[in-house]
Amino acid sequence: MKSLFVVSWEGFSGKTAFILGLSQVLVENGFKVSYFRPVGRPQTSVTEGAVDPDVLLMKETLKLPFTLDELTPILIEPNYLSVYAKRDVADLRSMILKQYGKLSENSDIIIVEGGVSPETMTAFNLNNIDIAELLNSKVLAISGGVSDSSIEKILFYKSILDMRGVQLVGAVLNQIPPYMMEKAEGEYTELLNRHGVKVWGVIPRSYEISSPTVRELLELLEGEVLVKGDINRVIENIFIGAMQTESSLRYFRRSGNNAIITGGDRADIISAAVETNASVIVLTGNLRPSEQVLVKASEKNITVIMVPHDTYSTVKILEGLTGKIKPSDTSRINLTKKMVYDHVSWRELLDSI
Repeated sequence: MKSLFVVSWEGFSGKTAFILGLSQVLVENGFKVSYFRPVGRPQTSVTEGAVDPDVLLMKETLKLPFTLDELTPILIEPNYLSVYAKRDVADLRSMILKQYGKLSENSDIIIVEGGVSPETMTAFNLNNIDIAELLNSKVLAISGGVSDSSIEKILFYKSILDMRGVQLVGAVLNQIPPYMMEKAEGEYTELLNRHGVKVWGVIPRSYEISSPTVRELLELLEGEVLVKGDINRVIENIFIGAMQTESSLRYFRRSGNNAIITGGDRADIISAAVETNASVIVLTGNLRPSEQVLVKASEKNITVIMVPHDTYSTVKILEGLTGKIKPSDTSRINLTKKMVYDHVSWRELLDSI
């Protein structure tokens, strides 16, 4: 059986999306794939309670016959250090090994997803490097966005893995913006190769996969929907509409798929948002605009939502807005598979482990 431990040393790297895509590719090519996330980050679900949504996604997509507790035995909740300080470290490590053995049985490959951050559970010798060593698993690093510092992080952690005797089989450079593709495929790849890190793929940014949708914004704000347009549109940028109309038009036109936050009494800003075909318009302060403006938004299939909060509070709420793939999101799930087929040397990666 092959074992691949997929980690990232930075947030929002697209690690789970990559694992999702890779696992589907492997299943489609006849491999029996299992999944394990020893240390997860829970969110509260009405139906499931405290669960890691990434683990739930993998369970449903791969149709794994295991409980969520089996797939992720350790959940990092507030004050988790106090909780696990009461547990024996040897017992925790034994529990992870036992679960790993159960999940990997009758599988050709098990993909282990790394924890919340590099340092998480270090107090109990159960951070990502500790667990990779415990499971004798090969490590693959996912770097999101890619900058000089992210390349340095790969090399820094490679040096630690080397000292621990854990093999880093390579890296995937993920979510690369168009203006960075040439540098990622050239200079960064050559630099990593020079230091013994094989780059298995350079994946361009996909807003359809990584960006939040209007639907997710609506779920987060829980306001009154005045116009229900295309709620599956992605949101690439969030702008606060507080300037003159002419300036707003220039500003909004610089990029597409915008969420515009403004007061319901700013008919000029709302009209500018409609004219530039925003993804969604958020009206703050429970101020309802004129019906004429709403009709124009409806004609362009633009969602308009009214919320009771002021602009500052609305922006603070939207800081938690991220693009999360859900088990029912077949379009995004299929896009992750296509992403791996198109941009990752997955067969060669599999051979390397």
